Amino acid sequence: MPLLKTFWNVYRSSFLRSNGVGAILIIISLIWYVDLLFFRTIEGPLHTALHVVMIAIGISIGMLLLYVFPVMVHYQAGVLATLKKALFIGFLHPANMVFLFVSMLSTYYFLIFLPGLIPLFGVSFIIHVNMWIAYKGFERLHEIHLKNQRKQEASKEILT
Repeated sequence: MPLLKTFWNVYRSSFLRSNGVGAILIIISLIWYVDLLFFRTIEGPLHTALHVVMIAIGISIGMLLLYVFPVMVHYQAGVLATLKKALFIGFLHPANMVFLFVSMLSTYYFLIFLPGLIPLFGVSFIIHVNMWIAYKGFERLHEIHLKNQRKQEASKEILT
């Protein structure tokens, strides 16, 4: 199997999709940040309500950012479908999100403590952990899907 040719074909086919996802994420994040800065100028009870809403939106954007690239790699879907699936999976597995956040923070502090390891393990280790956690979530979703299919098939057999 020719490695360079396969790489080039996959690179060309996913270039626009990955850059589209990245551009949409940058635009969403910038709009959220500008809105957050604007809402900080408001005073009173409206400020508290808007601040809570902006924090919830920020957490959703964080989930989206953490899951979008594993989803894009695992499911060969379009740009909007990738964003929807990433957000959906992030909300379905909040424990994975906490574990992912804790593992990223612990890796960050470990690499700050030993900065000589940054060129060896820096970004690649964080991405590896992110992909592993996301893959475990995908496996659980697949198992749930198979279990539901079996239940539907069993109920169809009972009815016939």
